[in-house]
Amino acid sequence: MHKTANAAEWVVTNKSASPTTNRAYCGGTFNPSVNQNAFVGFAVNITNLGFNVTTGTFTYTVNLEWARCQYDGDYTRAYAVYGPPSICPVSGYYGLNGTATDCVKYVGSSPAYAPPSDLKCPPSGTNAACVTTAFDAVIRAANDPNWAYSPEKKSYNQTFTIPDWSNYRSNNYSYTKTAQMCQYFKYSTIADGLDNFAHPLNSASPYDSCVDIAVRADWKKLVSAGTLTCTTEAGKNYFTGSGIDKDAQGSAPSIGIYEGGILKQTVVGNVLNTDYNAYLKALGYATNATTPYNIKTELGLLFHDGLVHTVTPKINELTMPNITFGGANTCGGGIVFPILHPWLQTTGGNVVATGKI
Repeated sequence: MHKTANAAEWVVTNKSASPTTNRAYCGGTFNPSVNQNAFVGFAVNITNLGFNVTTGTFTYTVNLEWARCQYDGDYTRAYAVYGPPSICPVSGYYGLNGTATDCVKYVGSSPAYAPPSDLKCPPSGTNAACVTTAFDAVIRAANDPNWAYSPEKKSYNQTFTIPDWSNYRSNNYSYTKTAQMCQYFKYSTIADGLDNFAHPLNSASPYDSCVDIAVRADWKKLVSAGTLTCTTEAGKNYFTGSGIDKDAQGSAPSIGIYEGGILKQTVVGNVLNTDYNAYLKALGYATNATTPYNIKTELGLLFHDGLVHTVTPKINELTMPNITFGGANTCGGGIVFPILHPWLQTTGGNVVATGKI
């Protein structure tokens, strides 16, 4: 009988995110390794990463901080930190270009944004009037960001679901979602009175304005697993081994012993081995700490006939290697002997036994 794969068969084997710590983002006395001409800077890190292997959904927290890096006289009121929807919320609407997704946006600022970064509600409107309700908590007043020794901070709980997850999961074992967060700003100096719009495109720019972000998950499909052999101990012959049923991971395994396609015996886990339980758990199985996954069961009477037997153990849909024993074949160093029952006769009222035992 064919069994449909269920969610319990899939487990997450690894998940990771980057960056997990903040970079240094201001020059001068804050960080000489970063371009000292930066007017503003930001850092981001990812925490609380989770992955649901049933739905294909990542959950994570985006932690952002930003600050003014330059000295008095340089103003950066038109400031934004942008990321795609997997990183930043919808902040507002462009007049021509659709929605904007920003983690930070100083709306209603002066100097004003230049297209395409200004938010405009068609046919008219201001930045502050065009933001979404969800973005209210991060609307910033018309002033410069704080200094780097006291940066401003904001965190967002975000999600991302892998498209066409059921099919993707069945044919792949890893997925990485990448995104880039960048800062955009316009600055004006008292000295020259000029307004300049700067939007460096990558982290190699003089403004060190972008950070690459990634979340990754790896998974695998669990299958029923087991091993079984024939061993001899103190003159007795046993089926010994271990196993786990993917469809009943918390229960003792039940292994059928088949010969010629006919079920001859069933052996069930009856030996608790905490080390083996821990091993299965490390592989991703939902084990029960008190469940016996190991097996030691004496061969059934059907096999005590002096004949050679080749049997196939099966657990769920898993077929294990054949085991051959009996006759002149050894079973873990011992021979499976036949049991011959005597005929019982009466002679003169007495019971006389003949035959072999």
